[in-house]
Amino acid sequence: MQSVIIDLYQNTPECTVNNEIITYDYLKTLTNYVIKNNFIKYNDYIYLQIMGIPQGGKNSSILADLFLSYFESNQSYNNNYYIFRYIDDILIVNLCDGLSFPIKYPVELELLKSNKNNTHANFLDLSLYINKNNQLEINLFNKRDEFNFNVNSLTYFHSCVHKSVFKNIITNHLNRIKKLTTKKYTNKNLNNFLCKSKSYSYPSLYIKNILQGFSL
Repeated sequence: MQSVIIDLYQNTPECTVNNEIITYDYLKTLTNYVIKNNFIKYNDYIYLQIMGIPQGGKNSSILADLFLSYFESNQSYNNNYYIFRYIDDILIVNLCDGLSFPIKYPVELELLKSNKNNTHANFLDLSLYINKNNQLEINLFNKRDEFNFNVNSLTYFHSCVHKSVFKNIITNHLNRIKKLTTKKYTNKNLNNFLCKSKSYSYPSLYIKNILQGFSL
């Protein structure tokens, strides 16, 4: 990570903080501090993370993005691939053999193929399918559904959160269903959300009033 940041800095205009030029030694010290000084409190004990990008760190996403983009910028691409990346989630649509990998990341990064079926892949909060007519179908994907333990994904209606927030929560979920999903999945996602909202004590009448002014 240090060598990547220093190499990137060599190709940018000189930066200053408080009228002082940022040196390579400063960048090394700063990077070392950010990566190796991440503490986590668990059960009243404080732990120092010793492996991986700092979990929950404010700079972790930036560091991951810089590190990956550094190696991606040195690759040559062709029309056989469509590549999408958001921070550290990568989707590659291979129009050729479906097996080769167009990006060479360093050996420290072991990228595993996560989809068993080449016509289906999960990317961020979407499930992408290629149907028999080679058309793309989109469904919503929630990684929490695959956990073997329960994770709260909504705020309980009788919590201390202001009620105006709940209208935004419902509207945002409905917009995701409307704008992102293929029609065949719309009703299923709507029913799933209505069932989930009831389990979080959202009043049926409250949801119904919002639905009346919303067209899917």
